[in-house]
Amino acid sequence: MRVDELDDGTVVHSGVLEGIINVGDYVEGVIDWDRRYRLMRMHTAAHILIQSVRGIYGLNVKCVSASKKVDGGHMDFSTSIQRDMLNKIEALANNVVNENRPIIVRYMDLEEAESYISRFGESLDLYLRKHDVRGPIRIVEVKDWIAIPCGGTHVRSTGEIGFIKILKRESKGKGVTRIYFDVA
Repeated sequence: MRVDELDDGTVVHSGVLEGIINVGDYVEGVIDWDRRYRLMRMHTAAHILIQSVRGIYGLNVKCVSASKKVDGGHMDFSTSIQRDMLNKIEALANNVVNENRPIIVRYMDLEEAESYISRFGESLDLYLRKHDVRGPIRIVEVKDWIAIPCGGTHVRSTGEIGFIKILKRESKGKGVTRIYFDVA
């Protein structure tokens, strides 16, 4: 099932189904909770890892792309990350997990959001290039660790993640490093 939001705010669910649906038919959608919960854990872990990389390499490091799937995820960072630093990044991330910090969702206007997330090394630049903002911006914060504009699903606290494992790293060229990760 794919979910898209159109420019006018209409939400469209599309996918492959058996049979025919007619106008006025009753349709029931069911969430695969195990899959959803795993993706929530992966998504929150990704936010934590971004700031863990910054904890080692500085707040100027950006996450330039990310993919979170049921079988693992990866993120590309705007810096060269050395292999011998992966254990430090992982340990920093898992300290945040073990602290069981709450995940806080806030809605802010553009100016307030930009000011708030800048404390964590974040900016709205990439977000605004990808989204047509017409109202408040949803900010997801791992309490006192990182705050990011995000429309995704997350756990309620970092302890729900379990354990973040960095699997490997690879250079993508031009000073970009990809980190592969999973949660357990």
